[in-house]
Amino acid sequence: MLVYIVPYVILILLTGFLGRHSRLGFWGISIISAILTPLLVLIVMFFMKDSQRS
Repeated sequence: MLVYIVPYVILILLTGFLGRHSRLGFWGISIISAILTPLLVLIVMFFMKDSQRS
C-alpha cells in the first residue's frame, strides 16, 4: 500500500512546486491535485498561463 501512496504524494508535491507561481500558489495547487489527480492538474496548468507573465 505504501508503494502507491509515496509516489502519489511526490506527484502532488511536484505539481504544487510547478504551480507555485500560479494564482493559487503552492498549497492551493497541491490541495486541488490531491482532490482531483496530479496528472489532471498538470494538464490544466499547462494550458493556463502564469500570473507572473501577464
